[in-house]
Amino acid sequence: MSTKKQFMTLAIAEAEKAARHNEWPGGTVIVKDKEVIVKAENTVRRDNDPTAHSEINAIRKLSRQLKGQSLEGCELYTPAEPCPMCMAACIWAGISTVYFGVSLEDLVRFGDYQIQIPSNYISQKSFREIKVIGGLLEKECASLYK
Repeated sequence: MSTKKQFMTLAIAEAEKAARHNEWPGGTVIVKDKEVIVKAENTVRRDNDPTAHSEINAIRKLSRQLKGQSLEGCELYTPAEPCPMCMAACIWAGISTVYFGVSLEDLVRFGDYQIQIPSNYISQKSFREIKVIGGLLEKECASLYK
């Protein structure tokens, strides 16, 4: 199994943990230099915070750990394509690459509510274009949302 797949497998585990906590199954892993530096799950219900998506939680956690706002050189792995809020946070933080399994379009097809503005579109329109790569372990990721 490639390293990227291993990182996505860890993000899936975080999403499964969120689901066990009665949350939407969101999970995120942030990696730098092929090393996991932070993991986070979705905590919207637990925190009574509509912005507590796993990507935001991971960025906040890592920024506190680093005592800084720049996460340049970091890669983010998450089973579902980031929503526009989370993708914008990735851009503001300077995340270099975002990997996801299933697209926003897939999530809607599975019956989930989403703001359908693709991450790659947001990246292309921003001041800092970052790589967005979808379809990583797509089948495994889809099983979280069907």
